[in-house]
Amino acid sequence: MVLNHEFTSVLVMSVTLSKLVTPGLFVLHERVIQPRYLKPDNSEADAIDEQGIAIIAGIGRLGQIAQCLLRANGITTVVMDHSLA
Repeated sequence: MVLNHEFTSVLVMSVTLSKLVTPGLFVLHERVIQPRYLKPDNSEADAIDEQGIAIIAGIGRLGQIAQCLLRANGITTVVMDHSLA
């Protein structure tokens, strides 16, 4: 025998419980969790008045490094990002 009886019984029980719980979790996700993230965005688009040679899409860690390097070399940048957080 490759696996002992106690381990296989625990394994069978965990697989059975996961198969029983999974449909309920899908229903919970579709009816409770997903509607919170699908709210329409009614905010107005930002007006971009800045002029720049380079556009940086995303101001994460790499975007910040790129912006610092470009500005240090006298190149003006415009930064676009989904959120500032």
